[in-house]
Amino acid sequence: VNFDDPDYITGNPRVLSGLTAENVRWAFTSYHSSNWHPLTWLSHMLEARLCGTRPAGPHLVSVLWHVINSVLLLLVLKRMTQALWPSAFVAALFAFHPLHVESVAWVSERKDVLSAFFFLLTLAAYTAYATRLNAPAPGRKDGAGPAAGPAGSRGGGAWGFYAMALLFFALGLMSKPMLVTLPFVLLLLDFWPLRRLAPDYPQINWSRAGRLLAEKIPFFALTLASSIVTFMVQRASGAVVSLGHAPFENRLANALVSYCRYLGKTFWPVDLAAFYPYRVYGWDDWQVWGAVLLLVGVSVAVVLAARRARYSPVGWFWFLGMLVPVIGFVQVGKQAWADRYTYLPHIGLFLLLVWAVSGMVRHFKAARLPALAAAALLGVCCGVLTHRQTAVWRSSRTLFEHAARVTSGNFVAYGVLATVLVDEGKLDEAIEYCQKALALSPGYPEAHNTLGAIYTRQRKFAEAQRHYELALQTDATYSESFAGLADVFNLQRRHVEAEAKAREAVRLGPLNVVAWFQLATALHHQGKLDEAESCYRRILELNPALYTPRRFLGNLLAAQGRTDQAIAQYQDALRIQPADADTRTVLGAVLLEQGRIEEAAAQLAEAVRLAPTNALANYQLAIVQQGTGKLPEAIASYRAALESQPAWPEALNNLAWLLASSAEATLRHGAEAVRLAEKACTLTERKVPVFLGTLAAAYAEAGRFDEAVATAEEAIAKAEAAGQKEIAARNRELIELYRAGKACHQAPAPEKNPTDPLRN
Repeated sequence: VNFDDPDYITGNPRVLSGLTAENVRWAFTSYHSSNWHPLTWLSHMLEARLCGTRPAGPHLVSVLWHVINSVLLLLVLKRMTQALWPSAFVAALFAFHPLHVESVAWVSERKDVLSAFFFLLTLAAYTAYATRLNAPAPGRKDGAGPAAGPAGSRGGGAWGFYAMALLFFALGLMSKPMLVTLPFVLLLLDFWPLRRLAPDYPQINWSRAGRLLAEKIPFFALTLASSIVTFMVQRASGAVVSLGHAPFENRLANALVSYCRYLGKTFWPVDLAAFYPYRVYGWDDWQVWGAVLLLVGVSVAVVLAARRARYSPVGWFWFLGMLVPVIGFVQVGKQAWADRYTYLPHIGLFLLLVWAVSGMVRHFKAARLPALAAAALLGVCCGVLTHRQTAVWRSSRTLFEHAARVTSGNFVAYGVLATVLVDEGKLDEAIEYCQKALALSPGYPEAHNTLGAIYTRQRKFAEAQRHYELALQTDATYSESFAGLADVFNLQRRHVEAEAKAREAVRLGPLNVVAWFQLATALHHQGKLDEAESCYRRILELNPALYTPRRFLGNLLAAQGRTDQAIAQYQDALRIQPADADTRTVLGAVLLEQGRIEEAAAQLAEAVRLAPTNALANYQLAIVQQGTGKLPEAIASYRAALESQPAWPEALNNLAWLLASSAEATLRHGAEAVRLAEKACTLTERKVPVFLGTLAAAYAEAGRFDEAVATAEEAIAKAEAAGQKEIAARNRELIELYRAGKACHQAPAPEKNPTDPLRN
């Protein structure tokens, strides 16, 4: 989809170029997309290397990660609790709950499924550590607790598993920093089901509690480091919303209501959206106080129930605690909440619910059959709803049309739909959607940026500039807006201003290939060819598969006379887009200048086959055919060029020369030659001696010898004045034929002319 996927994958040159040493270094040092998650970047790079840009591969990998996580969750819970069926049902809810569709169907959320994998491995390693380190737990009434190791093995290898747990935790943080609350989850697990903390609850051994807390210090150190790095990265990239835009009381209210929203969507998962807009004006008091009463009431209830059902505070506080990093106390982005944030917190909530039902079934045997029936029905309902929600993720259009339909005030949905319409060429509709987005959120920079791009395409440059500048008033770090302004200025030939904007764009977005291209364009037009070449090469380093920069680099090299290098760039460009007639035409022209006639002819003939109306391709092919004596073919090619570009002086002149001077009588046509040559001379205001010489030959072929002589004398005079001695000498030879009442029937190759458009 066109929401985050271009930033993470489809438009990210680092990812698309695959696993390289430079890209690995970038993954660990970059804060691209306002996050530091190097393992996630490496995952995307590996897929790009294996699957290219085909979407099936990454989607399949995400599904496989989710399957692995679901099975791993079952195994970890079974190992910790020794309760197979409750563990299996928690895993089933995790696997099929509709709120988890976003984490799996959205390839940009690879960080969810990848971090969950390392999260569960951390729990598995920690369970193995705790099992080996501690004595078998005393008898338990709720059927929970890990099995102890074999007699005499207590403590054997425990610290190895502890080190593994730390390693997996670090890898999880490098996949997604949301795992920062994992040390608190470990403390909850120490309470239940591992029973290392307060095994005789409500009696608490504070000395043991202190040791267990100290045991987690390395985990807390990793949490602190990750939190600092994440906050610095998100603040530096502008993702953290300032207090002025979202006061803390608004954030607190949104957090409290969001907890209840997550609970509500868990039990009634309908009207799910890819984006839920943040309510700038906050929530009504009754909603906030209702959320407070619900959260406090449940928290008190689970604490009171802890003596008989130790799992209850574990599941509840797992759910509350794992949502803390994303609940909005520090507002990142424009969303109020997101389905994907429930991926791991849901495990705690599912654990609480399933173990509560399991306990009821153990105490009331008659409830077993209804419970099984209810579980089966719940599984079917989840499957159906998940299938329906997956269909929403079919395309950008289906995803955000659904989001706009099931939410209110969704300016992001309208903005994304506008970009979809731009891609479809429906610019007027796109403008309407941008205006809808801006009516809801006047400072929404993405909508201004889209309008800037639309008006640039429509060549309404003043409007385009205004919208790009409005986008920058909201977000002064928006690289795309600076690149858009550079595009506007380049199109207006304001290349100095374009260079300044493009330099700012590449400073803010070092991976923004559009910005680099605009900078190269501005430099190229100012004659700063060495700098422009460096920019083109930088673009190709970022993404070697790009066609246009390679073609333009070829043009630059050709203009500098570095024809061998230019030819190599054109050939590489054609490997990317073999059906591009323009590149074949320019390559043919360069080969022709090198005297590589056969290669030039092959390229030009293919260009004409691909684009029969391409005037330049036909013109260059005609020159090759004329030079190799294929005059009928040359005449046909000149005619084809003039059909597309009737006022082309060079083509008019060359065709007139062939019709006037061909050695084969069947090819000559004096009257048409005169008409073409007169038009060429009129278009050039009779200032080009070569064209005047052709007109003289045409007059002679038409039997108008007096005019031929007069025109030849005019050609001689203007050639001498221009220092074109060879042309003057040639016309002196021909004027004697005209005075003798004869025409020139030789048809040599056309003269090179300094006004040749290829040379300019």
